[in-house]
Amino acid sequence: MKKRMNLLAAVLLMAAMVFACSSEEKSLLYKAEKELFHARKLNRELPSGTTNREFVDRTVESYRSIVDRYSSYADSVDGMELIVVSSQMELAELEFRTGSLKSAIDDFQKAYSISGNIPKARANALWSSAFISEQIGDIPSAISLFEKFSDEFLGSGDIEKTSMMNRRYLLVPIRLSKLYLGPDMKNKRSAWLSRGEMIYRDIISTTADPSLLKETRFNLVTALLEQRKWDSAMALLKEMEEQYPTVKDRPSIMFIEAKIEMDGFGNQDKAASILTAIIKEFPDSQETVTALLMLGQIHQEAKRYDEAEKIYNQVIKEHASSASGVVEATWQLANISDKRGNWVDASLHYKSIYTSFPTTFQGMESPLMIAMHFEKLGEADAAKNAYERALEHYDMMTAKEYDAGIRIKAEEYFIRTLSLQKKWEKTAERLLSLPARYPQYPRLAQSFLTAASIYEKELGDKGKAVEALERCVEMYPESNVSKEAEKHINRMKDLK
Repeated sequence: MKKRMNLLAAVLLMAAMVFACSSEEKSLLYKAEKELFHARKLNRELPSGTTNREFVDRTVESYRSIVDRYSSYADSVDGMELIVVSSQMELAELEFRTGSLKSAIDDFQKAYSISGNIPKARANALWSSAFISEQIGDIPSAISLFEKFSDEFLGSGDIEKTSMMNRRYLLVPIRLSKLYLGPDMKNKRSAWLSRGEMIYRDIISTTADPSLLKETRFNLVTALLEQRKWDSAMALLKEMEEQYPTVKDRPSIMFIEAKIEMDGFGNQDKAASILTAIIKEFPDSQETVTALLMLGQIHQEAKRYDEAEKIYNQVIKEHASSASGVVEATWQLANISDKRGNWVDASLHYKSIYTSFPTTFQGMESPLMIAMHFEKLGEADAAKNAYERALEHYDMMTAKEYDAGIRIKAEEYFIRTLSLQKKWEKTAERLLSLPARYPQYPRLAQSFLTAASIYEKELGDKGKAVEALERCVEMYPESNVSKEAEKHINRMKDLK
């Protein structure tokens, strides 16, 4: 009897311990869920495009504290891993959204490292790290990360699962091919395009998903075009014409055919015929504006300027909602007026562009087109005034209301304008200011080397050149740019 009582007591004690353990785990999970709910509330309440670091930092800290506090329970408490990984991912996404790009990369990589049991989050974290690295100009890191993504998620047995996560992941081989630039990278570029082609052909031969099949065929066309396999691409497009005869798909297929006729086969008349058919048969298609612009380009290259102007004006009049179409059409009208010697119209077009579309490539170029026109004519005072207006325009565009990418582009044009005027001291000073003002963009480390070159070659000041290079080494230790800077430092010291 006594033994039975002891056994019963032991069983009850174990049950109590299990219950206590279970209660404790539920309590922890509840606390973590509650904290994540609070962090998400702060995140939602952040004003769109906010630069108020106090609000952003408070939200960042809310997410980070969840990860720090509950990571140790991710394996032992059911449901905790998902909360921790979600918090880490949302933290990184918040940093990306608010411009803390290097921190976002670090936190996406941390999310990748802790999400081994959640493939969707793991893939997203790794792809995002690669994407942001590319955006900030850290191409070696972008290549390394995208290649890592390919190894883990684009193997022969992984492609179907990966395509179900996010179909943009299937474009990684093409992205990598575009990152391998320069003649010495030709083999790498070709290898990734071949890899993409193989992946897409494999999907086409195995999938039964109509939507994935169509998207993959378009991806395959892209891979073939990048490899300049014109005949193979055209043959595939002819098949797609029969498979996708709808109003939605046909203009896209026809437009690519026109591109092949023009760029691949050199048949501009055939290209023009296809483009005209798109414009007439599908006037409301997304491809119509692009078809008009390409048709205008064909007439312009053939010096049929009246026809080209008519088409560009049609874009401006009938497709005003297409900002990119309108700015390109206006840009081409300016070029035609300039070639015809009608500078008044050309200058009005350029002014219209940089006033209405300042953040576009054409908007950046237009002020310089005006200044260089006067310089070419030898009108020194007019050129000087135009350059000064260009500097004011670019300086205005470095203001905080524009995102960092646009501000950096404006800085580059500001520097280009100074160099065109041979204002070398100011050019070097502006270059040296960029890395500290935009610390999230490591590609700006090159600014130190450019400034050093100006001090050495244009101003004959080797002392300042060495100072610029030493700042580069101090700010970017162990980087390829700093290694190059050290070589120049040693070279200049040897010349003394």
